[in-house]
Amino acid sequence: MRPVTDPELDSVLAESAPGEVSILYLWGSRCADCDAVRTALRSKPESFRWPGVRWLESDLRDDLRLATRFGLLGIPAFLIFAGRRPRGRITGWPGVPTFTRLVGEQLQRLH
Repeated sequence: MRPVTDPELDSVLAESAPGEVSILYLWGSRCADCDAVRTALRSKPESFRWPGVRWLESDLRDDLRLATRFGLLGIPAFLIFAGRRPRGRITGWPGVPTFTRLVGEQLQRLH
């Protein structure tokens, strides 16, 4: 997972290969659901891999501008980009099975 800040995000998204999707994981260090996400990512990394998808992350404690920029009302939040354009959002942590299903549905709509 590649860390990004608000000033870097546009240039990082511009690096996307044609057809590549980026998932930006926005989290906070004092967020219980964010801890659950981290645990799931570490314990079941294969569940979070899709062809042509790369992961980005930002700790909002370090850079609140991303929360403001995307109008976040809660964390964790996952923003899905096709190239530089935001195409989907998942707010909260619904658990691994529901999360992977929701991402899969959004990826199908993009392809």
